Amino acid sequence: MPQAMPSPHAANTPILASWGGTSPVEAELFLRVCAPGTTLLAGTISGPYCEGTQTLPADLRLQLCERSGEQVLTAIVPDPCFWAPDRPYLYRADVQVATGEAKEVKNESLYLGIRSLAVQRENIMCGGRRHVMRIIDLPQDFESPHDQETLLETCRTTGSALLLRGFRETLCERASQKGVFLVLQCQGQLMQEGAFPFTRLACWPAIGMVVFSKDLDPAELQESTVDSLLRAVVIDAHDTQSPPWAQVLFLEEALLLQDPSADRSVPRMVFCRIPSGTSPRDARRECDDLQRRTTEYPQMAGYIASASGALY
Repeated sequence: MPQAMPSPHAANTPILASWGGTSPVEAELFLRVCAPGTTLLAGTISGPYCEGTQTLPADLRLQLCERSGEQVLTAIVPDPCFWAPDRPYLYRADVQVATGEAKEVKNESLYLGIRSLAVQRENIMCGGRRHVMRIIDLPQDFESPHDQETLLETCRTTGSALLLRGFRETLCERASQKGVFLVLQCQGQLMQEGAFPFTRLACWPAIGMVVFSKDLDPAELQESTVDSLLRAVVIDAHDTQSPPWAQVLFLEEALLLQDPSADRSVPRMVFCRIPSGTSPRDARRECDDLQRRTTEYPQMAGYIASASGALY
């Protein structure tokens, strides 16, 4: 029987997670607090869980220790199950914390995923295999949770990734559970005190890539220690070179004839414009049509059908 997912965590949890060394043999987990006045006490990690798949979850106790001058909870997860769109394995951390002057004890929970995403020359690699994204970019004025669920289910069944124009905690949670890659276009509200919150986003394995403006100040990427969050930028005909921090380049279909990055060994994704009323399934078909139209050009790392307005 398919196994039910554990209860979702609160959107405002004060716990942030990161993975240290990972391999097919073991993965090292670190949990720390991100809210003033909060102290870690104890915790466990359980899993793996996978929506629609029977698993045999195990429980591990987290150990309290000091790392880089701060208290963290850590554990070694043996034989880890990695998150991928076709295998969205998740773990759950349950943590006790003390908050406020009265040191009130509270229980916090959050999902975790171990995802291997990297750039290798012109390719994007997921789990050690070449991964070509088909990304749909549609208006996202969800009127109900049902609208969100329907869109994510369509993405899952069609093998589509979804470009987000704004950060939605519940959508990131469900996409991580269902196995849908998300590409987030960075907007101003995600910048906090001059640094982009990579660590916060990396808690959700579904978020694989962030698209930034070309004029981004590199100082705002000071938290970008999470290798599996790829940094993308949109280029145009006037760009003789891309920002040094960019790992993936987006370019419009019409620019392929004069692609200023054609001689660079870097993953490139091509996008086309589609009507705003296009359905998710039709948008996915537009990605396939775009791929067929561009077979004469150098290998692409992805195809994007965009109906939501201008990318950067």
